[in-house]
Amino acid sequence: MLALTLGFSLAVIKISVLMNAWDKKFYDAISAYKGELIVPLTAEFLLYTALIVSFIVCGNWFKKLLIVSWRENLSSRMEAMWLKNANFYRLNFAENLKDTPIDNPDQRIAEDSLLLVEKSIELIKSLVYNAAKLIAFVAILWQVSKVVSFEILGVRVETTGFLVYVALIYTLLCSLITHLLGRRLGELNFNRQQVEANYRSNLISVREKAEEVAFLRGEKLEKSRFRASFAEILRNWRALMNTEFRLECFSASYLKVTNLIPIFACLPLYFAWTMSFGDMMQARGAFYSVQDGFAWFMDYYKRIMEWAACVRRVWAFSEAMKALDAANEAKASARNSAKNELSGANLSIFTPKGEALATGVNFKISSGERVRLVGRSGAGKSTFLRYLAGIYDFGSGEVNLPARAIFIPQKPYLAKMSLRELIAYPSDLNENLDGDGEEFRRVLRCVGLDKFESRLDEVADWSKILSGGEAQRLGFARIYFQKPALALLDEATSALDISSARELMTNLLADFPNLAVLAAIHQEELKDLFSADLNFRGEI
Repeated sequence: MLALTLGFSLAVIKISVLMNAWDKKFYDAISAYKGELIVPLTAEFLLYTALIVSFIVCGNWFKKLLIVSWRENLSSRMEAMWLKNANFYRLNFAENLKDTPIDNPDQRIAEDSLLLVEKSIELIKSLVYNAAKLIAFVAILWQVSKVVSFEILGVRVETTGFLVYVALIYTLLCSLITHLLGRRLGELNFNRQQVEANYRSNLISVREKAEEVAFLRGEKLEKSRFRASFAEILRNWRALMNTEFRLECFSASYLKVTNLIPIFACLPLYFAWTMSFGDMMQARGAFYSVQDGFAWFMDYYKRIMEWAACVRRVWAFSEAMKALDAANEAKASARNSAKNELSGANLSIFTPKGEALATGVNFKISSGERVRLVGRSGAGKSTFLRYLAGIYDFGSGEVNLPARAIFIPQKPYLAKMSLRELIAYPSDLNENLDGDGEEFRRVLRCVGLDKFESRLDEVADWSKILSGGEAQRLGFARIYFQKPALALLDEATSALDISSARELMTNLLADFPNLAVLAAIHQEELKDLFSADLNFRGEI
């Protein structure tokens, strides 16, 4: 697709060369008063116009096809890196990324990848187009430049192709000035993507936590947060405006002067009768094309800086994911065990800042055992469970997990999908076909959500429909559906009243007598459901 896109661009250049020759014939015919040539020359012009329009339209179509194909591939790779080994979670711990910290990974995947693809294709196409145009027209400009003689310190000098040298020197000088005026654009465009993403993130956080904000009457404070975030956009925008204003003042002046340079350079030859009017018009067109080829860097300077900012953000994302993968491989603690038991050997858990939460923990939980993880509130029980699940890196020791293990957090994940898909999550429903949904309805009845049986295939934002207790019941529904060997429960019944929590836990343990359970739970009324306690000193 890239070859086709570039091919149509090169075809446009070929037609442009023919149209440049047409300029000479047309203006020579006018200056010689040869009216009989106007009609055939007009027909020739219309043919060139039809061809060039066709090539431009087809080239643009293939360019768009290339953009969407490349974006699909790039975004898919970035998604895979983000989702691998729970990197989307590990990214919350900035200490993992001291050398390559990144912000707003979702924006980098969704927007920066698109901008990178669009701007890369645009720059590649324009570079090839300008280089081909330069090659095509430099010979024409060299030929029409004639031979120019002049004296330097009494020495007679003759040169050919003087307009080529004029175009090159003029472009180099203007490119240097352009860089000096616009060198801050790279950093400013990088910061622009960041502050825009931060502002959008603040807005999204209120949308996602709408109920909490509404209950607390936090509108005034949120407004001040929004304005403070937008103030960063304004500061960046003003800096961009001022830098681009200086650059555009120079660019506009340069473009106007460019139109006059070949004319004034050729006037001595024209008045000396060594160059015809048609030659001069041809020289003007060729000079503009050659100078445009030389001036690619200057003409695309702003877009190059924008492209560089996108490259930095996507590259930083990629490097951060690689750093997380390397850290995960170096600190990997959880291993799948052929036995249906959970065990830990010499476990030590730390905060991201290195403060010890647990040291020297050794334990084993066999099939059918139900163990309560005990410790004061804030001691790190949830962190301990995360380490056992293999998504927390700050610790040491060896963990052996059954192959079929499930982690149920305090707030179950509720995406916008059908209730059937939520129960089966993260299983692929195509591998768990249940046409009439009887298995899913049975699961709903087991966890006290039978009132939702008729809405099994309804796609909705269930986080806004289910209460806190109902959401936790849905977490238990996943246990019923997946039938794991081990369940790690992190305050999985905290939103339920004691009687409901007891009923739910009792039914679960009765329905899965061989299920091993390790639960962090503050409801003391449920401690009789567990056969042992595990504390951070490793006692069980």
